[in-house]
Amino acid sequence: MSSNPKSFSNTLTQVGAAALVVVVGMLLLMTGDKSREATVASAPVFADAQGLLAISAVAYASPSETQPLRELAQQRLIEKAVALYIDTNFQTRHRELIASQLLDRSDQYIRAVLEEPPPRLGRDGMRSLTLRANVDVIAVQKTLQTVLLNEHVPQIQHAPDPSTAAVPLAYRLLLRTLALPEGVDEKLLDDLIGLRAVPAVTMTRDGSNAHYEAVISGASDDPIELVGVGLLGPLHQKLGKACLGITRRQGFEITLAFESSCNTPEILGKFGGPTSD
Repeated sequence: MSSNPKSFSNTLTQVGAAALVVVVGMLLLMTGDKSREATVASAPVFADAQGLLAISAVAYASPSETQPLRELAQQRLIEKAVALYIDTNFQTRHRELIASQLLDRSDQYIRAVLEEPPPRLGRDGMRSLTLRANVDVIAVQKTLQTVLLNEHVPQIQHAPDPSTAAVPLAYRLLLRTLALPEGVDEKLLDDLIGLRAVPAVTMTRDGSNAHYEAVISGASDDPIELVGVGLLGPLHQKLGKACLGITRRQGFEITLAFESSCNTPEILGKFGGPTSD
């Protein structure tokens, strides 16, 4: 593992430049190519001028859990902010460091709670709490940068240097669904809110079909890769089977079809609960 700060700085500069290229490319896509304009669901998503980004997260706790549920939900918000800069594998390798320096201090980065419905109690005794809050993602970025430099961690996967005043990069995608069994749409919304790669998501219905507008973070600007890695990978791991498949992609609009063989009580019962990602 390298401990050369100069090398680390060079790596960040290169990644920052790559992120800029992605942004410029997306802007050209929306403004320069009118034939594609109708197929693009959104531009890249950035924090506001104060460095704030509205993030939603859900925390689950078993009856034996002693940590306050609200504290768990706050930590989940910060996990999602960290995921704007480093991928889940990188987070896993440095879990203890990130937990001690960021997650355990989560309230320092939450500027305002926007929504906090009452906690829910599942039939299995599992409690859950969903929070939506403005998170200072620039402060998260700077802390993360300092911590990893001090620990001589060689690189951040996809974050520009904070000195450039750059902000996190994520994309807003429209996810259309086909043939979801009755009642799965709301549970799937809970699943999406629970995923680390999804800072924000809302659901609408078009007849019997549910559609989700989701902000997805990741080290790619390819919608199929973002959905495959950030959403379908962890969801299918929880379900034990690939139950949603990408059948169509048009710009930043993805169509997901439900696999009919997943329409069993056992698999349907796994939607909406905790997801390990």
